[in-house]
Amino acid sequence: MNKIGELYDTLKNINDSKSCLYSIHKNLNYANSEITNLYDFLVDSFDFKQKKSILDCGCGVGFGTLLMAKKLNAKFTGISVSTTEIESARENLEQEKSLQNVNFECKSFDDLSAEKYDAIIAIESLKHSPELSKSLFSVLNSLKKGGEIYIIEDVLVKDTNSSAAQNLMKDWVLARLYSEKDYTEFSDEMEWSSIDLTPMMNKYSKLIVAAKIIGAEIKTGIDYLFNKKDSAAYIFRGGFYQEWLYLNGDLGYKLLIGKKT
Repeated sequence: MNKIGELYDTLKNINDSKSCLYSIHKNLNYANSEITNLYDFLVDSFDFKQKKSILDCGCGVGFGTLLMAKKLNAKFTGISVSTTEIESARENLEQEKSLQNVNFECKSFDDLSAEKYDAIIAIESLKHSPELSKSLFSVLNSLKKGGEIYIIEDVLVKDTNSSAAQNLMKDWVLARLYSEKDYTEFSDEMEWSSIDLTPMMNKYSKLIVAAKIIGAEIKTGIDYLFNKKDSAAYIFRGGFYQEWLYLNGDLGYKLLIGKKT
């Protein structure tokens, strides 16, 4: 998991940069103008009021975890494989003096404790698992009977072995691109439904995305010539290739909702 931890360390550093803001989660066009992020979207769209314990898998620096903790009377646990992210999450928690219901831990999906949760949230994080079935087994095992998991992910909707797909997997440390079926066929104990969020995404022209890719290729090519590794440049390049895959209809942005029966 070291390479994945390094990836998230880099994402955290990018997000901290005042000169270069990188949106870790996608910015969607919400029907409710008061909603500005995916965590608000979940709280607004689904009933979390009866949930007493919630796990945020891939919590980053704790932004979404803390946002939900302010709105819900539940115990929250946020996890990340990045020590840098968890350190920042704990620092952010210290600024919220009134919150006594949040805990952040540095651990992977495959190394969860025996604690069971009423709800689990995983936003754009499970795709980084090198062995999805193992991670899903661990995560779903941490869900109480009757509990629900909310997975928001880029899912493969059309098989592709294109150079764009290969570069995305390389730059973002992905074992492969997972389909909706890869997430939902795993456990007989789960009842699944899905919502396609793709129509809510911002649309870009192929010309603009192609220009972004060319610029990123030039940047990484120059870095390679001078034996310089700029991890952020590869993350950006991977993001541009992902945009290309969306334009080609190879990827879809899905909310997968599973209830443990």
